[in-house]
Amino acid sequence: MPEKLNRLRTILGRVRDLETTASVLEWDQETYMPAGAIEARAHQIGTVRQLAHDLFTTDEVGELLDALEGDGLADGTVEADIVKVTRRDYDRATRLPPTLVARLARASSIAKEAWKEARDGDRFDVFAPHLRSIVDLNIEKAEALGYTE
Repeated sequence: MPEKLNRLRTILGRVRDLETTASVLEWDQETYMPAGAIEARAHQIGTVRQLAHDLFTTDEVGELLDALEGDGLADGTVEADIVKVTRRDYDRATRLPPTLVARLARASSIAKEAWKEARDGDRFDVFAPHLRSIVDLNIEKAEALGYTE
């Protein structure tokens, strides 16, 4: 069991590294990114978010979770909690197509820049198509995740 848990922790650490990398790119976009670089930055963020998603939703992660759940970890232990939370997140993430994850990350990144321009010029029409895109992508996400009502 320790070998499987260690492998899961290694994968989760790599996923976290990728997510943190995307966050640094997003922070840079908000603070230091040169004007006119939004298309490239949005693509970078989308790629890194998709890589994190791809790594997290591998069959190996599912198999590790299956094995660890079957090992009878004691309830309330850190190990059992890691497996429980990871299972919840894994089951949710596997319902999302990787391309949707990337498209949503790119659209959100581009929308941030449009929002700045719209806010500074008091022109909602600049932001409106980006908002529509984000709403449409989130509807697509809701459809992929499923819902009861």
